[in-house]
Amino acid sequence: MRSKEKLSIITLGCKKNLVDSERLLFKLKNHYDFTEEALIADVVLINTCGFINDAKIENIDIISQFCKLKEEKQIHTLIVFGCLVQVISDDIKNKFPEIDYLFGTNSIDDIANVLLPENNNHNIDIFNREFLTKPPTSYLKIAEGCNHRCSFCSIPFIRGNQVSIKMEDLINEANIIRSLGYKELVIIAQDTSNYGIDIYGKKMLPELLNKLADIDFEWIRLMYTYPTAFPEEALNVINERDNICKYIDIPIQHISDKILKSMKRGINKVDTIKLIEKIKNIIPNVAIRSTFIVGYPNETDDEFNELLDFIKNYELDRVGAFTYSPQRFTSSYELTDNVPTELKLQRYEELMLQQQKISLKKNKQFYGKNIKVLIDGEKDNYFIGRTEHDAPEIDNEVLIEKNKRLEIGNFYQLRIKNYNEYQLFA
Repeated sequence: MRSKEKLSIITLGCKKNLVDSERLLFKLKNHYDFTEEALIADVVLINTCGFINDAKIENIDIISQFCKLKEEKQIHTLIVFGCLVQVISDDIKNKFPEIDYLFGTNSIDDIANVLLPENNNHNIDIFNREFLTKPPTSYLKIAEGCNHRCSFCSIPFIRGNQVSIKMEDLINEANIIRSLGYKELVIIAQDTSNYGIDIYGKKMLPELLNKLADIDFEWIRLMYTYPTAFPEEALNVINERDNICKYIDIPIQHISDKILKSMKRGINKVDTIKLIEKIKNIIPNVAIRSTFIVGYPNETDDEFNELLDFIKNYELDRVGAFTYSPQRFTSSYELTDNVPTELKLQRYEELMLQQQKISLKKNKQFYGKNIKVLIDGEKDNYFIGRTEHDAPEIDNEVLIEKNKRLEIGNFYQLRIKNYNEYQLFA
């Protein structure tokens, strides 16, 4: 009997892509030996991201590297799939003839069909996963696609309209995740706050949160909510359930009415501020995370300064920012990209410098206090952890010197002895 071929999946982009890779690997695992070392694999699959220009450049660079390996016969099968292929498949096909197969999104069965022996590719439940992350954290994707049509975002073209996953399937999946030792469950979708409206006729996020909170995860974290028509009852559930992190990720993108209207966000400045105030009133000590776009077409100094004033006055806990880049298949692609690149970068730096001051001020409040910390890993002389106010890989860290004996994946009460803009030292 010949040995199985080695297979590796490279996942680029967001954690929603990670879940897709895990579902695909579940279908393939009995027929290939999975390896995390893609350079020694016989079969390499690249799950791509096509959201912003920087991601596209990174993706193309990685595809190019593996096409060279394919040309040198170091790997014999190269498959590229996912969001970027959905957007520019012809460009990729023309540029990289070394690729054996190209697939867009929602292509798990199609990929399995070309990789599995005939008669072995019976359709396995798509919600089974071969987990690529180790405890303590895993992800639960509750819906695919998006019903919104924000002017700058190509996700509806890439992924289609929202398709929610049935609640009973999600609860079963969450129970499996917990049984495998994961202590933190991160809820993801393109728009989690709209969950269920397509299959139940109303937003079912509050009910889903309550059911998930009945499972004994230590932390449940809600990501990727959308500000328009936010389900207020979900805030009450987050406040009432002890194992749901007091954390809301809600991309606001801008605060100027003119820019919000052009972005087709479906919400104005007044209602955005009301929502932020409502979140803070209903959930004491909540951490709000948001992202913003600077340099959107026709953004003047006045509109940018309006955004900067909002950042200063409302002091969100975690803030990320992007410079605008036009995306094919979006309505803003037709607008003139008339904010110079240098000015976009200048505005980005100014916004993030302002947020650094806020972050330092907020971290100072933890000085001398005991807080609950989840240990994620270690690096150099430190263990690396997070508070409930910090999502994995994107938010602040807690650093603990290795003179303490800590176990990765466990929770500890730690005293904060120092801080900077983005780190606590415990």
